[in-house]
Amino acid sequence: EGKLTGYNTDGPGFIASMREIGWAATGRAVTIIGAGGSARSVAAAVLREKARRLSLINRTPAKAEALAELLTGGQAAEITTAGLTAPQAEEWVREAEIVVDCTSVGMYPHVDVAPVVPAGWLHGGQLVCDLTYNPRHTVLLKAAQHRGAETLDGTGMLVHQGAIAFEQWTGEAAPVEIMRQALLNALQRRHA
Repeated sequence: EGKLTGYNTDGPGFIASMREIGWAATGRAVTIIGAGGSARSVAAAVLREKARRLSLINRTPAKAEALAELLTGGQAAEITTAGLTAPQAEEWVREAEIVVDCTSVGMYPHVDVAPVVPAGWLHGGQLVCDLTYNPRHTVLLKAAQHRGAETLDGTGMLVHQGAIAFEQWTGEAAPVEIMRQALLNALQRRHA
């Protein structure tokens, strides 16, 4: 009584969307592109899931460093940071088992903008995630798929974060598949 508690469902929603396709961050090298709010949530979530290494790459290196500083309290995982043009950025993307683009690059209406991560850095054996859900199949995800990587768009995260919020508010199990279909229908209508 007398206390307010806040929840962020972005990170858990992302983890749930990965699990849905058979992936987990546990014991893996994860590289996140971006250092804004969604990157913060995803980074905290993959650290809670015991990622082996977390690399943060951002256009402004100081923002990646600030995020790493925020995340380091009590974490066992190695956390590294770099700017987009730093030589280690390519190395960390190539070495990552999971690559997550948390930027708005490629989001509607700028759907044809080249991704931040060059296609040549991606390869089979990786999971490449783009948190964008409009469009679902971004230039980055198409390039990753062409290079043999498994891909994950942002619709799963959006559905699962909504489901988690629904359950927290109502105490009832969320109708995840109904929610997913409603989202996909809305996205389809928007572009029909």
